[in-house]
Amino acid sequence: MDKVTGWSTFFERDTALLVALSKYTSHGLLGGLFRFLTWMGEGRVWTAVSAGLILMGWKKWYWIPEQGWFLRSMLAALGAMLCSRQIKKWVKRPRPVDRIAEFEARIRTPSCSSFPSSHAASSTAFACALCWIGHPWALGVSVWALGVSLSRVSLGVHYPSDVVGGVGIGVGVGSVFANLLGFWG
Repeated sequence: MDKVTGWSTFFERDTALLVALSKYTSHGLLGGLFRFLTWMGEGRVWTAVSAGLILMGWKKWYWIPEQGWFLRSMLAALGAMLCSRQIKKWVKRPRPVDRIAEFEARIRTPSCSSFPSSHAASSTAFACALCWIGHPWALGVSVWALGVSLSRVSLGVHYPSDVVGGVGIGVGVGSVFANLLGFWG
C-alpha cells in the first residue's frame, strides 16, 4: 500500500465515523447534552469563569476544594487553546461541512480550520493538570472533558482525528503545566 492510498483510507474511515456518530448522537436528549457540553468548552465560557473567579478576589469558596490549584490548572486550558490555534494555522484542514457533500453540522461551524480540536485540547489540558496534582475534582472534570471532546464529533464540527489530536495536545500541555505548577506551589 503506498502512502497516498494509506492516507486516503484513513480519511475515508475518519469521515465514515464522523457521519455515523453525528447521525446517531446529535438529536434528542443526547444531542442537547452535547450542545451544552460544546458550549461549556467555548473559550468565551472559560474566560468568563476564570475572570469571574479571579475578580472575586480568590476568596475561599467551600464548594471548590483546593481552589488555588483549581484556578492555576485553568492556565493549562489557556496554554492548550493557544497551542491548538497555532497548529490550526499550520495544518489548515477544512471543516467537515466544507469537504463532505450534503453534510451539515448540527451547530454553527467556526471559520477556522478543523485540526486539532481546541475544545478537546483545552478541556483535556485542564483535566490532565487536575489529575497530575491530585485534585479531588479530577475524575469529574475528566468525564466532562471526554463529553466536550465527543460533542465536537457528534455535532459534526470535527473529524474524530481532530479530536484525538486535540486530546493529545491537551495531555501534553496539561502535563507540562501541572509539573510547572508543582514547582510554583
